[in-house]
Amino acid sequence: REATRGYRRGYRRARGGVARLGQAVMTLAAASSLSQSRVAASAGDWSRAHSLAEQAIALGQSDAAKEAAHVARVLAAAASGPRAVLRVSARPAAAEVNKAYHRLCVRIHPDKNDDPHAAQAFAALVAARDQLLLSPPSPPPGGRAASAVAAAAAA
Repeated sequence: REATRGYRRGYRRARGGVARLGQAVMTLAAASSLSQSRVAASAGDWSRAHSLAEQAIALGQSDAAKEAAHVARVLAAAASGPRAVLRVSARPAAAEVNKAYHRLCVRIHPDKNDDPHAAQAFAALVAARDQLLLSPPSPPPGGRAASAVAAAAAA
């Protein structure tokens, strides 16, 4: 019985050490993805910067790493357009836009996020929300508006 207890204790200690090592490796991988994302963004490769920021968010263990990754994702997505920044559907309703905006505000606002680029990311977030809420909705493709335009063009 004593041998079994000793084995179990040793196994638990080893398993705890492996878990801590795994967390450290994931944190390093998140930091690496985040730094690569910033390099890609500065080079103008926005799609690569966006995917690396997403990877850093998924891997990030510390709150600071997650905050920095969210800022990097918003800055990278700003080049793609307002829907990419807010992660909303192709024709979002005002409620969907506001919900996505408030969800990201909590993470990116410069008063809550210590990242040096948080103010720039927050400005991109506000601009994306304003652009989606203030722009007139586009007509559905192939709807009445399309047939009216085609009839006016034929005349």
